[in-house]
Amino acid sequence: MKPQSRHYTDALPTIGHSVIATIRKFENHGEGLQWDTRVGKLIIGKDRDNYLVIIGDKRISLSLVTTQAGYGVRYWYSCPHCHKRRAILYLGSKDLGCRECWRLHYPSQSENHLDRLRRKVRVGRFAIWGYSSDVSDLTKYVYDFRKPKGMRWATFDKLVAKQARLEDCYWQAVIPFVDKLTSNIKIETA
Repeated sequence: MKPQSRHYTDALPTIGHSVIATIRKFENHGEGLQWDTRVGKLIIGKDRDNYLVIIGDKRISLSLVTTQAGYGVRYWYSCPHCHKRRAILYLGSKDLGCRECWRLHYPSQSENHLDRLRRKVRVGRFAIWGYSSDVSDLTKYVYDFRKPKGMRWATFDKLVAKQARLEDCYWQAVIPFVDKLTSNIKIETA
């Protein structure tokens, strides 16, 4: 098997919009947030007009930028390395940066055709019935699930028919793969 050469976004802890909302409320120099992450202790505090991020013993200046939105302004992080506007920054063991600076990939970028189809089937099921272990089990037939409360029958019938067509495509792609895997298995009887 080929060794993994890509690093993915789910491998590092992140700070996102919820942290921006919290740090914007800081009024005094010295106020801050502190929590433990997989990479160590993280401290974010107010430092005059900017914010200061402390990861271990390294201090990183963090600034926020704004854009006009229909409801007012939206706040973004400015990446400490490339200075581009970002919604999420990733925390390394001693640094902070955006996905591009860390050269991270989304896990979906490495999926093959079958993985993408399987994810699309699950997303479609969750959109109709919400998440549950039964809905997640792709061996259960789509017509076995009940109509969600509050959904119109016409809408439900249309969505289920579309989902059934998608799942038929999925199983048509999976069956040859399973046949190939099991073709060399010989069952011996005693």
